[in-house]
Amino acid sequence: MPGVLPRIFYFNVIQQAETVLVPSSELTAMPRGRLKFPLRSDVWRTLSGWTFKDPNKRLDFTEDGNARVATVVLNTYSVGADVATQAQSAMNAAPGVTNTYTVTYDGGTQKFTIARSTGTAVLVLKFGDGANLASSIHPDLGFTDTNKTGGTSYTAEQVSYQSRHFIHADLGQEFDLAVGAVINHNLLPAGTIRLDVHSSSMLTSGLGSAPGGAFSQVLQGDASLRHAYFASESKQFVRLVISDVQNPAGYGEIGIAFVGPEAILVGFSPDVTDDREELSEIAYAVNGANFQTERQTRRGWTVLFASRDDADKVALVQIQDAVKVGRPFFFDFDFADPDIRYVFLDSGLAFTSAETVPVTWDVEMRLREALG
Repeated sequence: MPGVLPRIFYFNVIQQAETVLVPSSELTAMPRGRLKFPLRSDVWRTLSGWTFKDPNKRLDFTEDGNARVATVVLNTYSVGADVATQAQSAMNAAPGVTNTYTVTYDGGTQKFTIARSTGTAVLVLKFGDGANLASSIHPDLGFTDTNKTGGTSYTAEQVSYQSRHFIHADLGQEFDLAVGAVINHNLLPAGTIRLDVHSSSMLTSGLGSAPGGAFSQVLQGDASLRHAYFASESKQFVRLVISDVQNPAGYGEIGIAFVGPEAILVGFSPDVTDDREELSEIAYAVNGANFQTERQTRRGWTVLFASRDDADKVALVQIQDAVKVGRPFFFDFDFADPDIRYVFLDSGLAFTSAETVPVTWDVEMRLREALG
């Protein structure tokens, strides 16, 4: 694999004992504490439906050009009809309002509709440039970030089964952060997870955009793993914002959320052997019939770093001591074209010395895919 730049990220600030996690909501059986463990199967799951937490509670609209702001009651609503009722009450109670409004949720199409029911004032939904975009709930109702004009009734462009969700982390002190990754999530392909890092708490900042001074990036990737590399940021607070309202599951779910620094193996261009480990077991009866206990097939990699000097050997030993055999971590086989895997060391690193002056080392790293 000439020219690659492998990277290891193993120090996960989310999993540190001092880190305080605050979710937008959580299912009692799948609480935030599960994000502290390295098992993919220990997932954190939000409550089903729509959760509105301060300050995410507003809808901006105008009547004959006069600004109005509706504010919904903060709560978790398990059915769309209850969200519609709350939005309707909030619009009709907005200061200065002259029209009356009806908000409905169609259980067949899974879309919200906002309509003027009485009055003659021209209704514009300010979902593109309203004063409260960061704290607006219109994305949770399936409306896109554009003003809705020219009508008396507006139906959301997208279906909605749930609200946006977040997990907020106070790390207790500043850390140098350069990598974010999420694995074992339930996002649809069009769903997103945005990583915000900041020197101040973001618990009272709206989800619509990152607060001023924060670094913010949407994690890229596929259905199995989303990730982001960014310039090192020394920050104390982290927030992951899940935007996946069209997911019919009706909840957000994450198995492993990684945020932390990276270890770059500068100048290392390893040879890599890719293999498969069959975990299924076959038992044989007395008469020779076989019975199979079917399990997943696990990928494995043998990574060989050739002709490394003593300094490289020390660096690799330090990484091994930090990672520890059997404990999962992320390994990116090629940063230029990210090939990130959740793996564990199958055994300690093997060092073979060459008869050179000065001494150089061939280093073998055996990795196995972490499936659990």
